[in-house]
Amino acid sequence: MRYIAVLLLLLACASCGGSLSSDERKRLQQESRKQEIKRVTEAEIAEAALNKGRTVTEVAKEFRDDISKLDSLGRARGAKIRWRVPGASNALDVEQQIIDAYVMNPTADLPDNVQNLGSDSILYSRPEVSVLPDGAVAVEGVWSVRLSRKDLILEME
Repeated sequence: MRYIAVLLLLLACASCGGSLSSDERKRLQQESRKQEIKRVTEAEIAEAALNKGRTVTEVAKEFRDDISKLDSLGRARGAKIRWRVPGASNALDVEQQIIDAYVMNPTADLPDNVQNLGSDSILYSRPEVSVLPDGAVAVEGVWSVRLSRKDLILEME
């Protein structure tokens, strides 16, 4: 029975010519590249998350108070983007901890941050600060960008 199935499959391939168009061949190669096993380190993943988070937040700064535009940008970039202010009640626990850490130690050059959220997500956070007239530094808010680990790895080359 198996012999007959294989013979029919070969006959079907031979009858249709078995050739692919160049577009079909390119799509097949792209899909096969996506299926390849990639070996990446945690440092490479963190660096990719930092780069993508920085890029996304630079664009998002233009409309930080417009939630619908942030959602659209997030869908386009494969991320969930939020603007969080200190004391916000709608922040996730991890977001609130990061905000509290930034507020407790405000400096003019606070670094951005990457945190693992479980095994499938990464949280990029970036504070926005302003220097007050008396020289004190105030944290205006924190960008919170949730990224898929799988998508980050697939985007790496």
